[in-house]
Amino acid sequence: MTEIRPVSDLRNMFSEIESKLDEADLQAKTDSIRYTYEEVFSSVREQFENRISNGSSKNSSIRT
Repeated sequence: MTEIRPVSDLRNMFSEIESKLDEADLQAKTDSIRYTYEEVFSSVREQFENRISNGSSKNSSIRT
C-alpha cells in the first residue's frame, strides 16, 4: 500500500535537495574536475535501481 506523507515532508525534502544543489554549485566553482552526464547519472541511476530492487527507498539518502 502506498504511504501518504504530509506536505511538510515534501517541503523538508525539497529544502535538503536545494541545499545539496547549492553545495554542488560551490564545489563546481572551486574545482577544475568536470564530469560527463553519463558519469554522474549512471551512478545515480544505479543507486535508485538498487533501492527499488531492495525495497529500501523509504527514508534513505543518496550517498554523496
